[in-house]
Amino acid sequence: MAVGVETLVTGRICRREHGIAVLDVGSTQLSAADPGGEDRDFYVSIRAEDVTLEKGRAEHSSARNHLRGLVSEIALAGVLMKVTIDVGFELVALVTRQAAADLELTKGAEIFAVFKASAVHLIPSP
Repeated sequence: MAVGVETLVTGRICRREHGIAVLDVGSTQLSAADPGGEDRDFYVSIRAEDVTLEKGRAEHSSARNHLRGLVSEIALAGVLMKVTIDVGFELVALVTRQAAADLELTKGAEIFAVFKASAVHLIPSP
């Protein structure tokens, strides 16, 4: 299976703090490494294999993004499962079949999508 970018959405930086850019994306906010410069509008790219799914929100984590969402689709993707989550925008995660079973993933299930700020790639929007 080819690994690529599964999530590509538009976002706008609303604030910058301590090397982190906070972006409005859909109806939620997420954190990314601040690319610097004056640009505020970006395409936001997140690779599905960089997204971890959790049943609850971790108390302590190095990941800056913990987005609560609902599973909208689950599909086979080779040996993995492609899980689409509505977190205020459509976010795709790749998990093993065992992880999907352990998390009891079903359509409509509540789940947390977790990923580091460094996993959010920002491409300036023209």
